[in-house]
Amino acid sequence: MAVTAALMTSPLVPATGAAAAAPVPCPRPAPPAPGPTPGATPPPDPVQRAVGGARLAT
Repeated sequence: MAVTAALMTSPLVPATGAAAAAPVPCPRPAPPAPGPTPGATPPPDPVQRAVGGARLAT
């Protein structure tokens, strides 16, 4: 009982539920985007992407 009361009284519980609920959806798509971003850099030039090795040699 004491634990439950402490959790309900603690501001972390409500803050995590309401405050974290909104930020979670935003940060979630953000991490995946940065990953593909480096790989997506070459796609702008289909020729360079196809060559790939030539780009490094150049």
